[in-house]
Amino acid sequence: ASYVHQTLTAMQGFIPMRDILHKIVDNYGDTDFKEFRGTIVGMLDTCSYEERIQNTANHLVATDLFADVLRLHRRKASAFSARGTSCAACGSRLGAPAGR
Repeated sequence: ASYVHQTLTAMQGFIPMRDILHKIVDNYGDTDFKEFRGTIVGMLDTCSYEERIQNTANHLVATDLFADVLRLHRRKASAFSARGTSCAACGSRLGAPAGR
């Protein structure tokens, strides 16, 4: 049973667990699942654990992305403050009436 568990666990990276479990049920559905029960429960626990990790990672990425977008939006919406009293492009004094 230990070899079966190791083999099925190794297969999870290449074959979807749903397909593995369907194959087990199709091939051994008419017999008692005693010899596969521990393996199946272990695989389901692993799948549940990986799903929780993925949900947590997605939440962290979404939260971080939201914070970045919010920060950029606030920067874009804020007023521009000049570094000096004259325009860097044309040299005109800032705050002076236009055309003078």
